[in-house]
Amino acid sequence: MSEWSTTRLGDLADFRKGVKVDVLDRNERGAVPYLGAVALDTGEVTQYAKPEGAVTAEADDVLMLWDGERSGLVGGALSGVVASTVSRLRPKTNIDSSFLRHALHSKFGWIQARRTGTGVPHVPKDLSSWLSIAHPNEKDEQAAIARILDCVDEGMRATTVIVKKLKALKQGMICELLMPGGYDGDAPVETWSSNLPSGWSISRLEDLLAPVQPAMRSGPFGSALLKHELVASGVPLLGIDNVRTDKFVAEYRRFVTPAKAAELSRYRVFPDDVMITIMGTVGRTCLVPHDVRQALSSKHVWTMTFDQGAYLPYLVMTQLNHAPWALTQLRKDEQGGIMGAIRSDTLKSLLVPVPPIAEQQRITATLRAIDDKVDDEAARLDKLCLLKDGLVGALLSGHVSAVDGGAA
Repeated sequence: MSEWSTTRLGDLADFRKGVKVDVLDRNERGAVPYLGAVALDTGEVTQYAKPEGAVTAEADDVLMLWDGERSGLVGGALSGVVASTVSRLRPKTNIDSSFLRHALHSKFGWIQARRTGTGVPHVPKDLSSWLSIAHPNEKDEQAAIARILDCVDEGMRATTVIVKKLKALKQGMICELLMPGGYDGDAPVETWSSNLPSGWSISRLEDLLAPVQPAMRSGPFGSALLKHELVASGVPLLGIDNVRTDKFVAEYRRFVTPAKAAELSRYRVFPDDVMITIMGTVGRTCLVPHDVRQALSSKHVWTMTFDQGAYLPYLVMTQLNHAPWALTQLRKDEQGGIMGAIRSDTLKSLLVPVPPIAEQQRITATLRAIDDKVDDEAARLDKLCLLKDGLVGALLSGHVSAVDGGAA
């Protein structure tokens, strides 16, 4: 294992910021990839530019987003025209470019904390003097460290692609299984029934609710629950932080006493209730899982209990989150292109296809199988992220050698 040094960034790479150029949405003759924030973040090229008069990058250069909320973001292994919001770092002879990219990526939080600018934040102009990088003196060891981290990165990228493909598959399956005659967004909803199989129907959500009171609720409001009545532990009061798209988050921050919960029993939630957010990020929907015991819903969500002999709650959740016909109907409440709330009338009148219950069960099983695969791949991605964090801490500090695996 070689000795390590700590060197100013300016002594490891030459900086050159991109300049403004005309950006093209398609690849024309003489154009090359345009390397902006999207390319740095995903490695995908979505825009192009002519290289004449531009700052260009080669595959061995390191790129850093210089302006914007994510300034300090690092990318590399890309060639093309450097965007005006990006700076090109061309490594000098004493540093391996892939090692430098990983080292700078590990400094993202450090760089973000030191950004300047009152409007659009920027990487500090004198970053090359401020920031120092620890590195092995031997480039072979730098390259060995980079190869290990590149391998984990590739696993993370491949897993991310699988998750995206599975989600796209689910989106297509929702339309195929629940609108087998095809969905025409321009057609009046009254015509939907004509495209459905025999035995199917179209129904309002209100007509599929369970015969309980209230089957659809939001609250408590005003004096029904005052701030001083919230306690440190007790019966959870569920809100928008518990509702993610297709996922219930069992992290509780607000509680009421059992006595208060009994007083507010009309707001109790039950397993398989559908919850949809109506404040903050509006429209996120999930199911209440079976291991949630006593809990109350808050005024920040609509909570609905469905008659499971008529309609499976999973299909309601899935359509509210993903089905184009449901999303189109929810947009009735948009103002200026932003959904600020969802009125009860909008939810109650929302139309959904209703297959026979046996068909609903088959459709649910098919879609849940895709969900399970997404969850498996997401768990794999989480493990890879933890592995990457551990390797970065060990390899970029010199505590573990990439050459022989021994401690430094």
